Amino acid sequence: QELADMRIEVHKEHLEYFRMLYLTLGNLIYKKEKKLEELDRNIRTTHIQLEFCIETFDPNAKKFSETKKELYALRQSVEEELAMLREKQAKALEEFKDTEEALDAAGIEFHHPVDENNEEVLTRRSKMVE
Repeated sequence: QELADMRIEVHKEHLEYFRMLYLTLGNLIYKKEKKLEELDRNIRTTHIQLEFCIETFDPNAKKFSETKKELYALRQSVEEELAMLREKQAKALEEFKDTEEALDAAGIEFHHPVDENNEEVLTRRSKMVE
């Protein structure tokens, strides 16, 4: 019985560490997604400026062309970071399955960190809409 109690305590501790990790990764993913949206807007704006410069034979066309290349490189970098964060989040969730099952089997109720993360994202988005 004592061993079972210790095991449950370890699972509870794992839940807290998993919660912190998952929510932190969720926050970073949200920020990177926002960064991607911002980069996409900047790329579109730069593209329009570049086309305008080409049409009007503006000497700044080269500057906008270089800026556009830099923005695409930065976008690629952010996409890679985002993929890595999502991979870490998925791996952490997979590793949490045993703990989740053990806590459920022991009848211990908890608010799942995935649900918490989804609620946080919805709250952020609703604040932005207001």
